[in-house]
Amino acid sequence: GVVNVEKFTDDDIVLETELGMLNIKGEKMHMKQLNLDGGLISVEGVVKTLTYTDGISPKDRKGGWLSKVFR
Repeated sequence: GVVNVEKFTDDDIVLETELGMLNIKGEKMHMKQLNLDGGLISVEGVVKTLTYTDGISPKDRKGGWLSKVFR
């Protein structure tokens, strides 16, 4: 579901996906393949962290799995 590549360096990648933003931090990363029409990206290198931020604001949420547990 990759829609756009916001930033791409050998140690930091920021991707816009259909469901939010994905930040990949690592070392010596390079793009092996990118197909935005198919929503695919292939990256080689050392990945240290993946951080995902969904595109839904907190006030628009209906509640996640945690709210279902603590009803």
